[in-house]
Amino acid sequence: MTQIPDALGIYEDEDGDLWIRFEDGHDKWLHLAKWHPTPIDRSWMSEFVTDEDVAEHLPLECISNGKKEEER
Repeated sequence: MTQIPDALGIYEDEDGDLWIRFEDGHDKWLHLAKWHPTPIDRSWMSEFVTDEDVAEHLPLECISNGKKEEER
């Protein structure tokens, strides 16, 4: 069974979305996704999400602090 990462940091899913765990505990995630990604418009959409939302996008790869490791 795949587990949701519990370490603080920045994670990336297979679609290139960013998932930022900024506090310990349940529901402490910020989701960043490209919004209309074109060469001209490089906007991002952001939303606070729950652990259940994150679980739908596993596995995540930790990309913060110079680390490159997959969270499973």
